[in-house]
Amino acid sequence: LLDHPEPYVRFWAVRLLGDEGKVGRLPVEKLVSLAANEPSPVVRSQLAASAKRIIDSTGLEIAKQLLKSHPAESDERISWLIWWAIESKALLDVDALVEMFSTGDAWKNPAARDNGLRLIRRYAAEGTSAGYAACLRMLQLAAADQQQASLEHLNLGLAERAVELPAIGQGGLFEEQAAAEPSAPARSRHHEELPEPLAAYIAELWKQQPTNLLYLELALRAGIDHASSELVAQTRNAGQDLEQLTAMLKLLGEFGTTDSAPLIIERLTSSQTDAIKHVLLNAIANWGSSDITQALLTEYAGASPPIRSQIRDILLARPQSALELLQWVDAGKIDAKEIPLEQLQRLASHDDESINTLVRKHWGNIGPGTSEEKLATMRRLNNDLRAAAGDPVSGKVLFAKHCGICHQLHGEGNKLGPDLTIANRKDRAAMLGNVVDPSAVIRREYINYLLITVSGRVVTGLLAEQDAASVTLLDAQNNRIRFGLDEVEELRESEASLMPERILEGLSPQQLRDLFSYLEM
Repeated sequence: LLDHPEPYVRFWAVRLLGDEGKVGRLPVEKLVSLAANEPSPVVRSQLAASAKRIIDSTGLEIAKQLLKSHPAESDERISWLIWWAIESKALLDVDALVEMFSTGDAWKNPAARDNGLRLIRRYAAEGTSAGYAACLRMLQLAAADQQQASLEHLNLGLAERAVELPAIGQGGLFEEQAAAEPSAPARSRHHEELPEPLAAYIAELWKQQPTNLLYLELALRAGIDHASSELVAQTRNAGQDLEQLTAMLKLLGEFGTTDSAPLIIERLTSSQTDAIKHVLLNAIANWGSSDITQALLTEYAGASPPIRSQIRDILLARPQSALELLQWVDAGKIDAKEIPLEQLQRLASHDDESINTLVRKHWGNIGPGTSEEKLATMRRLNNDLRAAAGDPVSGKVLFAKHCGICHQLHGEGNKLGPDLTIANRKDRAAMLGNVVDPSAVIRREYINYLLITVSGRVVTGLLAEQDAASVTLLDAQNNRIRFGLDEVEELRESEASLMPERILEGLSPQQLRDLFSYLEM
């Protein structure tokens, strides 16, 4: 049957043999030969899937032949199936896997090369002496032109040793609406320190190029002496190159402590451009202290509107700094009108009566309205819409300002929220309902998450990316904010939409008509 001319007969023959987990000598030879010569992607995909199930060396030999016979596999799904077959043998047959990559031919084969790099990452992430030893062997075998990529994958793997993924509630498989579920905090995962051979390998690289940021990051992950002090020194001496400074501050945010804050504050007060101030603020947001709060409040007065907004985000994310910001508002040092409601709404998560009192004093009740209030708002807005005609040209400008940050319409705007081009925009009642009460119905892919760090920082946003080392949220300004999992105290679904309520309150009746005339085009 393995020689049958019909691909689906060969497919089922491979599957039935592989499902047993072990195969006899004759079928082994046939399967390996088939992997070396099979033209059908359907059969190749099943060969790769069965290679994972077969527990002896046969599975690895099948994967090896698939890589050799199709070095530029066009079907990405087959490529990943082959990787899963290889990964399943990563610690069961280390010697055989390392042997696969002991020749230059393996590193010249694009499909094999990609899996070799993944193995380096996999072994580093294992966090055990066996994994580290295999990782070092792979690094020493890597082709010269793959040295940089190999070290980048080593760095990724070492970063992924940190913690296990937090359990995030996913709801029922077929649920269409969000339902908040509790999540467990991230759990620390113990890993062994780097053994002397691998640490020495990294130390030698760093010694040869002490200003190389990748080598410095590897030294930091390896716990090499003086790496932390060197990071601080290089950050202090860094020029105004935005890319270099961003990379430095990313490392400082991960490996630094609150002791690093004065350095960032010093650079913040002396920086001339908003772009550099932006990356400095991203770094300092990881820490909270009274000195940081006072420095940010002092910087606030002379800052541009975008930097002011970022400073407010940082200060409002922690209870103590939020209270101090509100006290400045109360003292008349900051205009209450500068702070939009969507930034204030996160304050409820602090559950602090002093904060709540000042919020009520200057902004009233900013919590979600009752159902009756929302229905009344919808009726009022609908009356305004029916009173006269709108101008879609003016409406397009309003859309870009108020809606385009999150939504696309006719190819313009961002895809943070649903694409409105394909929405039923002629249904005015539904449109008003979604705008006035955005949390009533939330599609699964647009669930808002609330993240609390171990230092007490509160951040909300869409779950943009999650891997073994980090969680990345996408906030309401379409900014990506990355957190190492060892920074995360709690991550849970929020019942509130990322889209703020009362988003139309600042519009006049005519502006409302203009906006909806454009939306309904």
